[in-house]
Amino acid sequence: MRTLTNRIFSAIWLHYTKNKGLDLLNKVYKATFSLLNIPIEKRGIEMADTTIKDKYLIKGEPFLYTKEFEWVLQEGDVYIYGVSNYAAVELGELAYVELPEVGDTFEEGKSMGIIEALKTVVDFYAPFDCEIVEVHAELEDDASVITEDCYNEGWIVKVKPTGPTDVLITPENFVKQVEKEIEEGSH
Repeated sequence: MRTLTNRIFSAIWLHYTKNKGLDLLNKVYKATFSLLNIPIEKRGIEMADTTIKDKYLIKGEPFLYTKEFEWVLQEGDVYIYGVSNYAAVELGELAYVELPEVGDTFEEGKSMGIIEALKTVVDFYAPFDCEIVEVHAELEDDASVITEDCYNEGWIVKVKPTGPTDVLITPENFVKQVEKEIEEGSH
């Protein structure tokens, strides 16, 4: 039954992703697998990207998130780190990024640097206890790439964990966090 369900959903998934019906499909996908009580790791299909209010793009798996609206993507034993599209859109036009130094270490939740937008200045935080192994130095000259392409060329640092990484949030839970933030009107 599960194999047949996965095959059917794979076919539907391919059809709708080509035709941009992702939000509706994500809802159907989540509901069906919840009803069938199939654990996420056995579904065989990664969660697709989700758009909230036609404005905020949340990347699906393998991206993970923090409670501070940042994303991380594991590449071997290193994690690429940046601000989410939700944070980038809310910050608006960016003017400057103050980056940490390679070799700096941070405890989870501690400020690693500053992002200066035209309307505000914010810190960006360590997603978990980590060491900086690479910084995106080009951002010091042109921070706008964060707003333009936050999930690819707009990465900020690469870190190596020095402690557990189990504090990261799944894309599904991050969508809920963003929706709650929008509902409360905090941003």
